[in-house]
Parts: sequence; structure tokens; C-alpha cells
Amino acid sequence: MYTKNILTYTLFFKTYLKTYTTRGGNENESGGGSYNRFFKPSPVNAGEEHEINIESMSKRGDAGVGRIQGLVIFVPNTKVGDKVKVKVTRVGRGYATAELIEAKTE
Repeated sequence: MYTKNILTYTLFFKTYLKTYTTRGGNENESGGGSYNRFFKPSPVNAGEEHEINIESMSKRGDAGVGRIQGLVIFVPNTKVGDKVKVKVTRVGRGYATAELIEAKTE
């Protein structure tokens, strides 16, 4: 009985590993490749200039919050409703910081 359980578990574990750790192969195959589904490249890079709308304020209240393709951009010295031109200074995981170039209050 004990040996049967170990064999069943071993077979299951090998099948699991084979299914979820395959590398390379045809792009039409399922479950393969070295693609990481959690990695999403940033839509901005440091040094780029963009125009964004300030949608809200940060929790600390020291920066306005805008978005570029879902990426949160923190811009100091702005307020809600501003349409601003910014220069991205730092890009982190899931956010970026930018400096204000020009503000147009609506």
C-alpha cells in the first residue's frame, strides 16, 4: 500500500513537472517556452517626455497621479485636473516618477 502511494505521487509529480516546465518548442504548443506571463514591459523609459492628465493625488499628498497605458506616474507639484507635460525620471516595477515640464490647469 505504501509503495503504491509513493509510485502514484511520483508519477503525478513527474507529469506536473513535464507539463509546467517544458522549454522551447513550437509557439503553438501549450504550456511551453520561457515566456513569463507576469512580466509586462514598461510603456515608458527614463528620459522620455509625455503628456498626461492628473487623475488623483498620492496617498501622502505630495504628488499627482497620472497613468500611461495603466502604468502609474507620480508627478510632484501638480493637482487633480491638470494636463501636464512631464519627463520621466525613474521607472520602477509598476510605477514611474516624473518631473513637471509644463502644466495646463483646466
